[in-house]
Amino acid sequence: MAKVFGFETSKEIDKILHDNFSSYNDPFFDSLRNVTPEGKYNFYKAHITSAFEKFMSDANLVSCVISFLKLDLNVSKTSKVCFLHHNTVLYRLDKVKRLTGLDIKKFEDAYRMRVMLEIFYACRNI
Repeated sequence: MAKVFGFETSKEIDKILHDNFSSYNDPFFDSLRNVTPEGKYNFYKAHITSAFEKFMSDANLVSCVISFLKLDLNVSKTSKVCFLHHNTVLYRLDKVKRLTGLDIKKFEDAYRMRVMLEIFYACRNI
């Protein structure tokens, strides 16, 4: 299990994050990986809450959210790719909103979630 500032993630979560973020080619997110450990820690403490950590402990939610973000916030495409009913995807997105306060069906919150996932991934093993 990897630790992110003391929070342990399961092997399944680690694999989901690695599969989706290790080969992502985006200069902005590549630059986040180069932030100093102190900078990552400061961001983590300021923006990542225990509610986000609770979200990160549910592999089904994380997988669904990452698919939703990759598929341009499209619920129909996400339901097809994840082999889930349309309403199940909506339920999971609502659960994420309840847990984190982020309504990732809206661009601004989706972007915040994407940055938080990238920082969380970059902070593993610190």
